[in-house]
Amino acid sequence: MRYRFFMWTLALFSLLLIPFNLMAASITVDSIDQGATLTINGTQAVPGSVFNFTDGETVEFKTTFNGQTFIDVIESHYNINVSVHAKDYPNHPGTTIYLDTDLNYTPYDIFIITSNDNSSQFVFDFNSPPTDDAVKIIGFHIMVPDARINKLGSSTHTGTPSYVSEIFYGTVENNGDLYISTTCDVNASSVFNKIVANRVFFDTSCSDDQDIMIQELYADYVETIDTEISWWRMELTGYFYCNDYDGYSLNDELPELSSLNDDPMLWFKARNPQKWQLYPAILISGTDNN
Repeated sequence: MRYRFFMWTLALFSLLLIPFNLMAASITVDSIDQGATLTINGTQAVPGSVFNFTDGETVEFKTTFNGQTFIDVIESHYNINVSVHAKDYPNHPGTTIYLDTDLNYTPYDIFIITSNDNSSQFVFDFNSPPTDDAVKIIGFHIMVPDARINKLGSSTHTGTPSYVSEIFYGTVENNGDLYISTTCDVNASSVFNKIVANRVFFDTSCSDDQDIMIQELYADYVETIDTEISWWRMELTGYFYCNDYDGYSLNDELPELSSLNDDPMLWFKARNPQKWQLYPAILISGTDNN
């Protein structure tokens, strides 16, 4: 009897010793649009595939479409479902592209948009933002000459954290001009892991009322118009231009502060030990850039 009690006690104690980070999280692939492929940590994925990871494990999504390859990297913390939405536009559609009604958004999806048409700007938005949570996207690859991302989520959603309206866990990229324009609202922050583009424009014109947090930003040229932005790492081949900057809104809430403990930041992998650093190639110029 004593032996049995001892064995049960030992088994219970052993369970308590299992590290928390060994808890499992799964990624289920729901759908992959025609013409696209997906590998997860080097393994080919098809609709219905299920991948299991330990908590905090690095996950690499590699998608291909229209002769191009895209990579998104996150940490695994929760059970999620992922779909790949891929579409090529030989001609501009002539209207706003809605991620929900036009491209069938579900949380944690990957989007790939390709086009060579430079006749008009490609604008991306939501027709009906979710009311129960922020918009959550793993990868947003907009390979078009000129693109604009409007505010996607709702500033009054009931999810946590409430102040974040849209979260981009992987990479947002474009091979031309990328405009990021969100509605002025103190409860409408946008969180980006990694932004890559030729030229990036933050043109919310919010005058300190809008907070955009970025882990990594790579571009030739970046311009901000009255938009409160914070970044961890910025590398530019050109320069950063502050247009009509009112002060006290540039890099004033770095992502590695208290926000790092929130759900969005826990997913990010592209972290730079040389934080708070403006690299030598960056020239900050513009009006009233105190």
